[in-house]
Amino acid sequence: SMVLSILTLSLVLVLSPHLSRVFRLPTAPIEIIVGSFLAFFGILEVKEGNFELLAHIGFLYLMFLAGLEVNLKSIIKMPRVYIVQSLYFLLILWGLALILGLLFHLHLILIVVLPLISIGLLATLSKEYGKEERWIKIAFLVGTIGEVISITALTISEASTSVGFNEELFYKIVLLFGFIA
Repeated sequence: SMVLSILTLSLVLVLSPHLSRVFRLPTAPIEIIVGSFLAFFGILEVKEGNFELLAHIGFLYLMFLAGLEVNLKSIIKMPRVYIVQSLYFLLILWGLALILGLLFHLHLILIVVLPLISIGLLATLSKEYGKEERWIKIAFLVGTIGEVISITALTISEASTSVGFNEELFYKIVLLFGFIA
């Protein structure tokens, strides 16, 4: 089963650039869409231990790439109108994540993580289109705000489930905000 999963993933990686040209979409979203369909139809067995480990490593790699691209100081230099529009966009994004998460009975952590994935995807798109594209710069600014808020929410939700609501949680929250500052 593991060999079949590796072969299927390899086939997706080989075919994705060709599908990308056909559909005129970047490679990363094509890989995500094709992988989602394969998992939905049971072709990829996502519950397998090694596949789950690979998924975690892939997610952490995306977050690492995003961390390299994010510049918190850029938020301060951002025009006020972008900040307001970014917050509207993020409210819609988190609202959809919450609605879809509840609709599909997803775990709370997954609902919090859904908006986080976008900045990791932007990191891969910036390599494909170049960092100087205007839409990528604006998307990174919006993503930076979303990343900070989502990571804060993720940290607080993880800490509250592991230590409960007590002074240790408060201490972890203070540490988090100290780190962000």
